[in-house]
Amino acid sequence: KWWLITPSPMAFENVAFSRSIPGQGEGRARKYLACAECELGPIGWCWEGGTQYWVSVERVGYR
Repeated sequence: KWWLITPSPMAFENVAFSRSIPGQGEGRARKYLACAECELGPIGWCWEGGTQYWVSVERVGYR
């Protein structure tokens, strides 16, 4: 299960983005999301330059 967060990476607090990972069949580069405070990751992913951020429900909690 995934949460879909849109439209801006500024919607996050304490989330770090990886460097771009070249596509393996999708043809587009992907970035992974991690907790910037504790460095837990990956907690989600996004397409490079995209406006949709997919966050794993099992890896994060809402407070």
